[in-house]
Amino acid sequence: GTEAYNVAPYGVAAVFNGSSRIETGITSFTNNLTISLWLKPLSLDSNGNWIFGNWNSTAQDFYFYVNSSGQAVINFDGQSGGELTVGSVGDFSASNWTHFAVSMSSGSYVAYINGNSVGTSSTTNTTFNNGQDFEIGNMPKSSSVSGWNGAIDQVRVFSTALSASQITQLYEEVYCNTISTLDVFGGSTGVALYQFENNANSTDSSTYNG
Repeated sequence: GTEAYNVAPYGVAAVFNGSSRIETGITSFTNNLTISLWLKPLSLDSNGNWIFGNWNSTAQDFYFYVNSSGQAVINFDGQSGGELTVGSVGDFSASNWTHFAVSMSSGSYVAYINGNSVGTSSTTNTTFNNGQDFEIGNMPKSSSVSGWNGAIDQVRVFSTALSASQITQLYEEVYCNTISTLDVFGGSTGVALYQFENNANSTDSSTYNG
């Protein structure tokens, strides 16, 4: 579907002001992973707008951000051709919620926006551990990409590559207002869930809280 959400998909979202951040405590990923989250920018900076990742000017990092045109940019260390821009201009726009996910298996990954595949690439590196914490909303150890200015909700981190149908399931959960557990797909694939239902850093409840 293409419906835009004007309130947080799951009630309360975390709000970032361009300098705030969440340190996940996760310092390493190996081989297979999936990141899934909902985003609503307040504005888009010309330097880019950090979503999730780590960076240390050396190697073994990966990160995602939204550029000033409202497209997602993906970079995994060792990726052919460097940064990959996916989606269409305006996919991420002020006041609209958009679902974004990346699923990687053995160095090959697929990016999704609102449940639809929007780009693929691969990397020769399958270990991502550069000594920096993976952060939500701001760039570790650098300021070349601006911090997120807006809301983020339902950040899920998995230690496995989710399938296209599973990504669609995460996207479509919002329609039935059901909050799944972290291990919605069984087993012990879930690494972390940032649900933001309570104690969210919300600085503008009239805009960002459902």
